[in-house]
Amino acid sequence: MMPPCPYGMMSVYDGKRKRRMKKKPIIVLLLVVLVIVAGFGIFLLARNSRGPAASGEDVRLFYYRNIPGLKRAEEDNRVLSVHKSFALDEKGLTIEIDRLWIGADTAWALYHIDDGTSLNLSGALVLTGTEGGTLLYAAGQAETGQIRADNGLYGYFIMDRLDEGQEIGAIEQASLYPVVTHKKWLSTKITELNAVPIAVSQNPADESEQDIALNQEANELGNLGALTPTAVTLAESRTYLSLDWESSGYALYGLQGTLSSRKGENQPLDGRVDDVRIPLPAFNYPDTLYTLRIDRAYFIYPGALTLTIDPKDYRKRNTRQGIDQPAFQPGGPQCILDRVRVERDRVYLDMTPVDGGEGILGADPWETQTNAVYCVNGRSGRMEGALLSDGEKLTIAVPREMWDQDLAIWVQVGDPLIELKPGIDIDLRGE
Repeated sequence: MMPPCPYGMMSVYDGKRKRRMKKKPIIVLLLVVLVIVAGFGIFLLARNSRGPAASGEDVRLFYYRNIPGLKRAEEDNRVLSVHKSFALDEKGLTIEIDRLWIGADTAWALYHIDDGTSLNLSGALVLTGTEGGTLLYAAGQAETGQIRADNGLYGYFIMDRLDEGQEIGAIEQASLYPVVTHKKWLSTKITELNAVPIAVSQNPADESEQDIALNQEANELGNLGALTPTAVTLAESRTYLSLDWESSGYALYGLQGTLSSRKGENQPLDGRVDDVRIPLPAFNYPDTLYTLRIDRAYFIYPGALTLTIDPKDYRKRNTRQGIDQPAFQPGGPQCILDRVRVERDRVYLDMTPVDGGEGILGADPWETQTNAVYCVNGRSGRMEGALLSDGEKLTIAVPREMWDQDLAIWVQVGDPLIELKPGIDIDLRGE
């Protein structure tokens, strides 16, 4: 057993401990100071890394690049002057709604903030007709935009029609309801501003249109048919590409690509064919020479695809891989069944489409009524399935309730969608 520590040794120990305790607050204070200095340095670095502020001309071009057809709408006196200011805090920060353009399907509100802050705007627009009917344009999924200028932050927000099929009728008045979102460190503050009355002089749906007839030869899309662009229609807020399609049985469903003008404007082509034409964003500068780039074309196959699968062949393993067998009956687009995945509510049949030279079976990028899947067995009758896409793979989802019955399942894909990647450029010349 060790002897007790002498009193003198204890005194030395206590003195060292007290000195260490006195140093701890100093060390903590130094760490706090270092964190503050580092944070301030990062703030200055981020502030200075935003680049030079834009000029008034840069702001104008920013709006033209990001709001399709704005310039033409200005020339047609369709852009409304608002100039309504709101105070956002007690320090004098203000925001001003500058202008408003109400298109047939979309409305754009342009604004500026007198300080380069991180505020964002959204809102809703209510239009009231002569018969008391009210139509609503509300904040949609499209991205908004901002640009920092010498005298503040300029931006715009977008509102989409909630019911494009409903007639607007004559307009007596409108009200814009702006909403400001201000993000601070770990919180978000949302402020609803007072409604802004808007004087509307004409129906937003009554847009002037300029038709440009095209002198164009037919273009073969694989072995499925021939496509002939016939006209470009320039409306204020939309562009329409009219098409003539000839095929022995395949219906043209939609196109993806780009329509470019000789004046340097490029608008994305991404939509279904509706009444022999496809809508695009608007052009600011009318032209008579265009180039149509078709990256993907979608067609409806003239028939149904069927496969038969027996759950008893796969139940012993919840997941069966490396199957490598044709999925559908011969005579149409084919896929190779790669894997069966049994999950809680559904069983997934993972497949790889086979390119037979006339396109492959594809999923609907616009998610409408094509590729309807129905599953049938001798007990449950018909149940709905689904055709899903995951990159280069396709998956048929079979209801788990049907899979668990140990009866062979007959799966049918109605109105199958065929995807073709022609990758062609077509020069269009207006008459």
